[in-house]
Amino acid sequence: AAELERTYFSISELVDQVLRKNHLVMKQKNIWLEIESVEDITAHADYDKAEQVLSNYISNAVNHVDEVNVIRVSIVRLNDKVRISVFNSGRHIPE
Repeated sequence: AAELERTYFSISELVDQVLRKNHLVMKQKNIWLEIESVEDITAHADYDKAEQVLSNYISNAVNHVDEVNVIRVSIVRLNDKVRISVFNSGRHIPE
């Protein structure tokens, strides 16, 4: 397993960077993007790994969105942790 390279970074900037990388495909699919965040949160984590995970979630949301074409990204602080949620208006995976 690779070593984690933890640094301090802005969660909002991470989300913004990943969404910019997906901007063209979202525009082509006429996806309505909603971002819910009340504050900028600093994380102490491996930036590259966090970017990879978030990119996978965004890519899945784009690939499986339905005709409503909505993707919502929310950033929430939970005590000493941060949760980034990605919702799309497509069919949900059964539990």
